[in-house]
Amino acid sequence: DYFPFVEGRVATIECAIASAIRHQVPANLLLAIQEAEGGHNGLAKRNRNGTIDHGTMQWNSKTLTDYRTYGITARHVSHDGCYALDLAAYKIAGHLAEPSGTFWERAAIYHSRSPGPNLEYQHKIKPLSKKWGSILRSRYSGETFATFSMK
Repeated sequence: DYFPFVEGRVATIECAIASAIRHQVPANLLLAIQEAEGGHNGLAKRNRNGTIDHGTMQWNSKTLTDYRTYGITARHVSHDGCYALDLAAYKIAGHLAEPSGTFWERAAIYHSRSPGPNLEYQHKIKPLSKKWGSILRSRYSGETFATFSMK
């Protein structure tokens, strides 16, 4: 189950945490990827390969075709930040469950499976994950979602 689509809803730390818990991914990782992607509602950024990245989590138009069967479109991830975060948490959970690769290699698949871009993305999200882990621990000390550990 995803967040119901709400046009114009902005991604918040609370919906990121709820999505991380629902899909059993580290909240600090999800927030790190959100920050690394640098998106926001309504943002559509054309890539050199002709695809378009949409919204808060910069969902790639080619990747979105995998979700078309479920009725998920670019509008969903472009205009509802919480929906985009929830779908990203679902996707990340799938990558983290893959049998091969390090934790960071699997996490960076969100950006790319290609070794070079994957490694660059790992270098981007590792310090951001540490930063978000500190923020979550300071804001939500003792809460369940603040106890996710990074490998």
